[in-house]
Formats: sequence, structure tokens, C-alpha cells
Amino acid sequence: MTMPTTHRTPAFPISELPGSLPTLPIPEDIDHVKIATQCLNCLASGDLTIILEGGYWRDLLALTSTLCTFYSASRITTGWNDITHQDPPSNFSLIEGRSEVVKAGPVQWIQARFRFENGLEPKGKCLGIMRIVPTDDGGWKIWCLSTVLKGVEGWGDPDVFPEDLLEHQETNGIRDCEGNGVNGTGTLGVDAVAAERFEEVGMNWTERYQSLKLHTPKLLNSLPFNFIPPKDTPYYMSMQDLGKYYKSFVKKYQLEENLWLSTTIESATWNDMTRSWKVGLKRHGEHVEIEARHILFCTGMTGRVPKMPEYANQELFKGNVLHAVDYRSSSQWAGKKGIVIGTANTAHDVAEDMMNAGISVTMIQRERTNFYREGVDVTDVDMDFETSPIAIDRLIMKNLLAMAAKQDAAKFDALERAGFRVNREADLMHIIFERAGGHYLDVSVSKLIGDGKIKVKSGSAPVSYAANGLKFDDGTELEADIIVFATGYEGNMRLTASKIVEPKIAEKLDDCWQLDKEGEPRGAWKPIGRKVDQSEDPNVWYCPGDIALTRYHSRFLALQIKAEVEGNPFIPYERVLSDELPMECC
Repeated sequence: MTMPTTHRTPAFPISELPGSLPTLPIPEDIDHVKIATQCLNCLASGDLTIILEGGYWRDLLALTSTLCTFYSASRITTGWNDITHQDPPSNFSLIEGRSEVVKAGPVQWIQARFRFENGLEPKGKCLGIMRIVPTDDGGWKIWCLSTVLKGVEGWGDPDVFPEDLLEHQETNGIRDCEGNGVNGTGTLGVDAVAAERFEEVGMNWTERYQSLKLHTPKLLNSLPFNFIPPKDTPYYMSMQDLGKYYKSFVKKYQLEENLWLSTTIESATWNDMTRSWKVGLKRHGEHVEIEARHILFCTGMTGRVPKMPEYANQELFKGNVLHAVDYRSSSQWAGKKGIVIGTANTAHDVAEDMMNAGISVTMIQRERTNFYREGVDVTDVDMDFETSPIAIDRLIMKNLLAMAAKQDAAKFDALERAGFRVNREADLMHIIFERAGGHYLDVSVSKLIGDGKIKVKSGSAPVSYAANGLKFDDGTELEADIIVFATGYEGNMRLTASKIVEPKIAEKLDDCWQLDKEGEPRGAWKPIGRKVDQSEDPNVWYCPGDIALTRYHSRFLALQIKAEVEGNPFIPYERVLSDELPMECC
């Protein structure tokens, strides 16, 4: 029997991506501006000997017209020369005041931002970051290079909402139909509709469990256009805070007409002759159809399909069983016994809510939890953090988190004594891009566990239900009246998209999330359709991620859509692939 050929991008383990950190120190009195200027002059003249032998180049639409990463000086040189020999970039200039020495624990480098224009059509205004390190022979070379398309001449700026759009909005007659989310197409003059299944803005937050609060600082969760949460908003925003904040964003930028509430997409059929989609929606209970050039799936980090383990004999259990997606409050079970399966952010929130409601609660820990201290803050990090090679971000973050774990050793020791197993060597990039969760950012519950107010059972796994609780593989049984599965969601947005688009398109869609061989998120922010019946790729996209990831990366999706609508689509640079070398682009 012949197995069907898949065209989907295979996932590549992040731990196998090539990567190393610099080890040489940088003198305190170094003239970093002078060194950055010299390196930029070499780059501008096409002298790629300035790239470190084990260097990296990540390009986000600026020169390759796609999102990709190159590893090693030889591959960077080949790619750069292939792209620029006919259409060379120009007008390179160092950005004043944006050169500095960065120290991330023992790792040091000179970091400098620069501007340039690409030689493509339409011409793009670009930004770049050089991360420069000393060499053994006393010289300096570019260790990591990031190049980013900032905008295109005459198209506006994805970071700036045009004032004239607030005064007068025109339509080009064909709409981009999205899932829920803000992605920046409006700032570029592309008419768009966001289909939101809830009846109010922000209900995707306010309809969750009542004790919900973000575990990252409010600044990190800012919406686009520098729309920062109000000063009186708590550092960790609650679901009510988020709902109000989202409503104020929609009101400020007059997005009401483009945001279709109480609307779900039921079907989407691609017409290759018109290169558009016929989209069937249910809006306020009535069926409507629209024509759309593009469909964007913006359904969160990975989608909203609950992941729920199955144990034997559930019919025996006399209590309540639910996934955290359906959990609201514990007040109805006050004075009873609860079990929370899982130990990541949501599990901690639910366990704390149960404890506050007077429930005797036990968290079931299936594996060590990745742990982070509170107080992480974000200022000007989007350009710095979101544009560097993910393989390098991983190594830097592992170093920094290991240092933080040593500082918090007493807290972690208390958790271990309470039976809560902590991973003190957390791999943040693995958690984000491969697990899509499974970590806890501490905002207060750790002390409750250490003090024994929230109990933990670890080292054994549930195997079946009993009449009054759960049985475990170590022979023990734990009583419960309510069992909540805080076990996350299926990590592939393709599952959501495949339920909407027609089957011949669905079977050609790429997967979403995890990384490809070059260390780029699969399917994210670039075309995900494949040719159907020898016709062109359908215009279908994923825009995954949390607020911070979406805020930054959605600009690249918006720029690609704008180019297609203008009749001048980006043509991605085609690399020569190799299955044997993980550092090759995919």
C-alpha cells in the first residue's frame, strides 16, 4: 500500500539547532560606536568576511521576502550575495544612541541598530541589529545579524495608526477575513473583518475562570501602536482589566465596524479563478456570505482545542469533571475536596481559587514544572528579543534562568519539601515553541504550596477513576468532589483551520508551531497553503502566539497581504535544501 505524501514541514528539535555563545570579555573602555561603524561599513560594501565563522543571520522580510535564519559564515555569504547582487541594499546608517555593550550574565557583546533600504520592488525601509563580538586575534566580527522590514514606501507604518483612517476609511471592495485578533492590516489600508464569536469585546478573557490574571507584566501585554495599559491597571492584569483594556483599544481606533461580534466562520471555499474565498459566516444567528482575498486564523497561542487525558472508569465517579476551559469559579464546591490535574499557570490559578473558596485542594504533578521568578519587566524588547535567532535566544535565556534559579534556591527548596518538583534548568524556548506551555510564572501561589495550604501529589500518575476520586499507579487513591484538568490545548492551529476550509485545501495546509530545521516557527506569519490541482497557493495564514508575539510578528503578515492586494506580492528567496545539515534553511 502506498502511503500518501505529506507536504507539511517536519518539526525539528530545538535542542539540535546549532548554536554557541561568545566567551571573550569586552573591555570596559571599548569604543563600541567606532567598532559598530566599522562593521556596518563592511556589511554595506558587501564584505561578508566581517561575519563570524559560526555566525547567524535572521531575516524577517527585509531581504529574503520571507522569515528565515541562516547559520555559518559560508551560508550567510551565499544567501546575501544571491539576494543582493542584482538589487543591492543601500543607505546604511548607524542609529545614533543605539549602540551599547550588552552583558547577559557572563556572555557579552556589542549591540548596534542600523537603518537601510533594500533593493527589492516595492522598495522597503528596513532596520537591522548587529551583535558584535571580539575574536581571538584581537579583531571584531558580527556574531548575530538581524534584518527586519520596517515598512514599504507609500504604504504607511505598521507601528503607527494613521490619523486619516480615523477620519475617513475607504474599502477596496474585497475583505480579509480573520479569526479574532488585531494584526495590523488596517494601518496599511487593507480593509479587514475580524470574526469574533463572543458578543462583547474582550469576552475571550472575561468568560474564563473568575480568578484569572496574567502572569506576565502588563507592559509585555500591551496592544499595538504603543497603546499601553493605564497606569492604575495592576501589574498583573485580571480578566476584568483585560476586558476594559481591549474595549478601550477598539474605541480609540474606531474598529467597531471591522470587528463582527457574535460571529463564527462556518465554511470557506477557495476560487482559483478570482483568487478569493467565499466565506460563510453565522452573524447574530443569521447566515451571511462575504468574499475575501485572504483568511487569517488568529486563535491564540495554538488554538482552543482542549487537551484532556482519558482515564478508565469515569462512569464510576460521582463528582464533577471538567477542563479548565469550562471552569469559572469554585464557590459551588465550598467545603468539599478538589483535584487539579496539572501544575502550570492555569493550574496554579485554579488551585488558589479553590483554596480561597474553602476547598481542600491537591495539585497532581505529572512532571517537573518549569519555574520563573516574578518581576520580569519589558521596555524596548520587541525589536531586540523577537528578531534574534531563536537558537541563540534559547542559550541566553537558559543561562539567565539558571542564574535566577540559584538566587531563588530557598523558595525552590521549600517547594521540593512540599512534594512539588521544580525544573531549575528551564528551557524557555522549548516551553514556548515546542510545549506551548507547561510552566508557571510565580505570582504568589508558591508560598501557599510551600506552607502546605495547597497540597501536591507527584511521582505517580492517575490511572482510573473511583467512585470518590482518582486511583494512581502507585496503588494510592485520592478523594475528590471536583476534578479540573488544567492540561492545556492541542498545539496545532491547523486542526482549527481544517474544520473551516474545504477538504482539498485542508489536506495541503502546513502545521502550525514547533520549529522547522532553520529554527523558525512552522507555518507562522507566512503563506501556509500549498498548490492545489497545479493552481496557485490559496491565501490562508496563521497568526499564532500570545499578545507579545502577535503584537510584533503580525506586521510581517500584514505587509505580505498588502503586497498581494497591491498586485506585487513578495517572492521568497528559494534556498537549496539539505536533509543532512540542520543549519540549512527549509
